[in-house]
Amino acid sequence: MTQNLKSSEISVGQTLPERPIPVTTSLVTCAALATRDFEKVHHDKGFAQPDGMPDVYMNILASQGLTETGGNGQ
Repeated sequence: MTQNLKSSEISVGQTLPERPIPVTTSLVTCAALATRDFEKVHHDKGFAQPDGMPDVYMNILASQGLTETGGNGQ
């Protein structure tokens, strides 16, 4: 279970709780399509494999979205 913290509850140097997000093929594919990224390497495993990838790979918008939070401390 994750815990939501307000900015007033966090201090510099404090270790924050982990917030695991399972990165699945479905998440990668849905995120690509949701951001209107139709590059086949993001949603077609058969297209990504000749490039040496074992599966589809995440686009920049999806990876950035997973690293960001609301930023407003609420």
